[in-house]
Amino acid sequence: MKSNDKLKSNCSPEPDGFLPIMFKRLKYCLTGPLALVFNQLLSVGCVPPEWLAAYIVPVHKKRVTGDITNYCPISLTCVTSKILFFLAYLTIFPIATFYIQHNVVLLGDVLLVPICWRV
Repeated sequence: MKSNDKLKSNCSPEPDGFLPIMFKRLKYCLTGPLALVFNQLLSVGCVPPEWLAAYIVPVHKKRVTGDITNYCPISLTCVTSKILFFLAYLTIFPIATFYIQHNVVLLGDVLLVPICWRV
């Protein structure tokens, strides 16, 4: 549910046609179904190709609208892919940070610990 709170409410519809505000307002209803979908996708190891696509839209920044340098590219991605990414980030980042800070290396299923940890 934390990931739904991070979504911007004032955004336009994403490529999948859903508004981010819908996910924010229905977060308690959608948590269970989204968890099932995400678990299934992660167990299979792939995501729908629509979730990997993004629409690049030029947004006017300042000054004259006729000058192309006054535009900033914004990518619009699916709301569900943003939620999945944020959940993966919340889960993986603290673990990866711990391993990096303690010089622990993972090679496949083998955990290599620094020499100072060995007994």
